[in-house]
Amino acid sequence: MVIYNNPQLNGEDLYWHSDCVRNRNADPNDDYTKEDYNAYLKAFIKLSTKYTSVVVSERWNLFIKASGITGSSTENVTLAAELFDDDNQNSVVPVILNNHWIAFKPVFKNIRKAVIYLFGGRDTEGIEIRWIKMLMWNAIIPIVFLLFIWIHLVTKKNWYPWIAGSFVLSKLIIIILTEPTGWWMYLLTYYLIGNVVFIFGLWKIYSKKYYNSHIESSQR
Repeated sequence: MVIYNNPQLNGEDLYWHSDCVRNRNADPNDDYTKEDYNAYLKAFIKLSTKYTSVVVSERWNLFIKASGITGSSTENVTLAAELFDDDNQNSVVPVILNNHWIAFKPVFKNIRKAVIYLFGGRDTEGIEIRWIKMLMWNAIIPIVFLLFIWIHLVTKKNWYPWIAGSFVLSKLIIIILTEPTGWWMYLLTYYLIGNVVFIFGLWKIYSKKYYNSHIESSQR
């Protein structure tokens, strides 16, 4: 009933801001049982198999959002940039600031804030610049590159790297099927791996050309 009464909430909001998973204000003894949870899972799987097209559409749209290609992914850039603002009302801030770590506070607070805003696709006032965000926080390009390398390994029959890559990409399927909301962090692994492999590939191509040109010049 909680889900029916709150259709606007995604999985994350249902967990943190509703009693869908458990009633946090109730007596722990009145919480759901293991049998209740197993029954819930069975019903969830049954509904998913019955309305497959709905599940696929919802999962795909959420994946596209989380990938950042539309510029609508969710990240903590604004929270990080405004951490040391005097008027910061975030309830997490006192917990962080009260740790009193050594060399914790920035020397150039405004520069720090502007740089983090830039990485997050925002101007110095925190206003979103969509094209920068789409370019900076875009996991689709690295993922496509990883898929290209995976197919290339098959054509070259290079089986050991292909098997390792298959394990990596299989996790992507699990993420797409289970991510509760459009947080970009769910695809951070593929963003990093894809870019590292891409840079390594460029370095390898450059090194090969440099080596060949060096050999040719030495033989003249």
